[in-house]
Amino acid sequence: MDHLLSRRLLLRAGGAAGAAALLGGLTPSPASAVSSTGLFDLSLPSYEFIRSKALGDNTVLQSFAFDNVHDHIYFAQVTDGTDKSLGHLTITKTNLDGVVLGTCFLRGFGHGTQIAVQPSGTGAYVWVEASADADGYGEKLARFLFVSGRTLTGSSSAVEIYDPRPTGRNKSIAIDTKNGRVAIRYKIDGESTTHYDLFSLSKFAAHDYSGALESLALPNVGMGTFQGFTTYGSYLYLLSGDAYDDGYGDPYDGLIAGGARSAGNTFIRAVSWATGAGANSPVRTTAGQTLYYREPEGMAVRINDAGEAKLCFGFASGTAGARRASIYYKV
Repeated sequence: MDHLLSRRLLLRAGGAAGAAALLGGLTPSPASAVSSTGLFDLSLPSYEFIRSKALGDNTVLQSFAFDNVHDHIYFAQVTDGTDKSLGHLTITKTNLDGVVLGTCFLRGFGHGTQIAVQPSGTGAYVWVEASADADGYGEKLARFLFVSGRTLTGSSSAVEIYDPRPTGRNKSIAIDTKNGRVAIRYKIDGESTTHYDLFSLSKFAAHDYSGALESLALPNVGMGTFQGFTTYGSYLYLLSGDAYDDGYGDPYDGLIAGGARSAGNTFIRAVSWATGAGANSPVRTTAGQTLYYREPEGMAVRINDAGEAKLCFGFASGTAGARRASIYYKV
């Protein structure tokens, strides 16, 4: 097994027939272009990476991604004081302790549903949805070299627009820098599924969207509230759930009857790119259980200098007007 897939990763495979049953009759392509790898064992405990950090804006964290070369984290938030339908975003760069190093601002891009980062030279490209529709979600994708303090629009010369799957909407993106791959997520009007396509990063960055390595169409029903995704090796990882909102006292503190603490409804799925197996096997996580509000937001893989991989997922917490960001992980 690859050194980057640590001993805590579990090898798991599934047949196409079993995947079709799991996906309600959807059958993935019979031949996989992606070699089978191990996956993160979602049943193992979660650990804190950063907790309750203030970002460049006061709004809810939407997603995040790592620059694993320069040891930075990038976060996306809807810009404070703007209607989310406008698609205005604040991108914050921090160190690995969550200390803010800079911010930039995007106008008319989208919701920041899931961003990605591609290290380049001494800096990094941020990949994000672009061309916000009337609801504030991106119909295209874009990348730009992060420079703190600047404000960008889709027509800025520093922004490169990508338009894979032109009929798709609600697009978002994740990058597997270890394996040189990029995954996109999108929906098509009139369909009851959400699409995920996996590409070579080098080809995709050159605007070559032909020959997807893998494609999945997962049902919308029964998947929970989507909150983020990432890709690593031969698996797609999905995050779903909602903020605390119960009927006991303060609805956002996670405390329920008798002073017990809610388990919440945050779930992670590990889905085989080759077969779709795992889409109907969510694993609940109680990571960050004492966070106030605790809304799951975003996924990414952190790889340290020793080559150890961590499956990371975020939470927004705190009160309205003073939201905070936390990241937890599995190894």
